[in-house]
Amino acid sequence: MISTSTPTQHNPQVVRGFLGFARVAAALMIVVGFAALVGAHWNIPPLTSVFPGHQNMKAASAVGFMASGVALLASLRPGRQAQALSLGLSLLVLAVGAANLGASYWQIDLGYEHLFDDPFALSQGKPPGRLSPATASAFVLLGILGLLVAAKRGLWLREALAISLLATGMLGLAYGFAKSGEITAALNPLAIQTAVLLLVGPLGWMASLPTQGLTGVATADTVGCCRRCCCPWPSPSPSRRCRPCAVRPRCSPCRWRRCSPAAPWPG
Repeated sequence: MISTSTPTQHNPQVVRGFLGFARVAAALMIVVGFAALVGAHWNIPPLTSVFPGHQNMKAASAVGFMASGVALLASLRPGRQAQALSLGLSLLVLAVGAANLGASYWQIDLGYEHLFDDPFALSQGKPPGRLSPATASAFVLLGILGLLVAAKRGLWLREALAISLLATGMLGLAYGFAKSGEITAALNPLAIQTAVLLLVGPLGWMASLPTQGLTGVATADTVGCCRRCCCPWPSPSPSRRCRPCAVRPRCSPCRWRRCSPAAPWPG
């Protein structure tokens, strides 16, 4: 089998743009989380719920997003210490989500739930400060995403996790506005800040590795496509060329190799 794959070239300006967005996303998670934590401590409703009648952001969510933001910033720095810090904080995010999931399932008091006033949860007859199962599950996924990005492993798994979190954020944002102030809502709506950060956070983690995965497609300077997309036939022949490629190259015999204009047809 002849290897015809060529290294993908990436636009440096676009790469820098993605890295800049990752830093902005990390800063946003830290700032919004810190503001919500201050609002919960000093009982400032605009910092925790943005709009009156909407779900408030829990202190545990604030801590989780702050940890994820710092972990994202650490992952952008070189060195083993920065990587270890990113891994540790991502593990903390995972622990926050897992602990709240366990508390909801086994009805356990985690101890911190009564440290801050939570009139919204009390009005629903729920433990104050406890994350909803949907939010807790999102933090579990966010923590795993941070671990995979910091370790630079599991490309397709972390892409799937990021897409799942984006879907959760969009659905949570729509449901939160639709069911704002309804005590009898079937599901506990996400706080607006939580839903927005579930959109920004995964995008920031994806942008932190701009030459891999879906962001790698956006930063690529070269025209390329997989044979699976452009040559779906089991045995390509010279009369069947690659369809989506602008330069109409021929495909490599390998199913997952990139198309190359110089690739000879097999056989």
